[in-house]
Amino acid sequence: MKKYLSILLTLIIGVSLIGCASNAQDRGTTQSKVIVGEDKAITDEMKEYYTVGEIIEFEENAVHVLTGDIAEVFKVDKHSMTDFYLGETVGVVKLGEDSYKLDRYKIKDFSIRHTNMGQIIETIEGTVKSVDKQFFEINTKDGVMKFNAYKDIYLEIGEKITVEYLEFGDQKGLVQFYNEDSKIDLVVKGINRLDETGIMKVNTVDSNGNEYKVYVLGSTVLNFNHSDLKVEDKITVYPEVIREIYPAEIDPKKIVLIKEEVKIQ
Repeated sequence: MKKYLSILLTLIIGVSLIGCASNAQDRGTTQSKVIVGEDKAITDEMKEYYTVGEIIEFEENAVHVLTGDIAEVFKVDKHSMTDFYLGETVGVVKLGEDSYKLDRYKIKDFSIRHTNMGQIIETIEGTVKSVDKQFFEINTKDGVMKFNAYKDIYLEIGEKITVEYLEFGDQKGLVQFYNEDSKIDLVVKGINRLDETGIMKVNTVDSNGNEYKVYVLGSTVLNFNHSDLKVEDKITVYPEVIREIYPAEIDPKKIVLIKEEVKIQ
């Protein structure tokens, strides 16, 4: 059992490290307006790449890409890097002995999440039933479920949350949770890139006209490709941190792109 717990904890730590190269205190300040969602996306699934992975850090002339549990550094033209964001999935094309370029890589299905090692992350909704230090229980449609957060966790009884977890034997290890009562519905009004870090900054407004700056961190969970987001899109944001200045600034745990239903005539 100790062996199972050790493996489970390692997997959870692996998930939490994705995107940690940039945190809320290191967003950078210089901004560039970027046109996204146009013809830079790769549609040829058979194209050969040196690797496909997630951008976890930018340097002046290089980019760090995480594939599985392997992080590699690739020399890339610094001007071309401004087309890409921290946390974006890219295909790396080898041009020469020590020269590479990046292509946008389109993920088509966001319905299932995996750890960086490929293990499926399960999801369940429920209301908080009990909390005891690192353990908590929620009432779900499938009955009461117990989770191990591996550190003290602070939840309110009756709070409605969505839990992401890893299942290993009879243990359920917390990956992340989202408070359904704290989510904010917003409309995208502008998209910028912070030059120092590559973080996507999304200018938004709510239904009352209040403005929010949303910083898409490397750790932010998305149900869309970075290049798919456009002005006037509707999104739901689950905050990790809200800085109460004006406009308010949000570091989100998760952003959900609201996709318009296609009506069949």
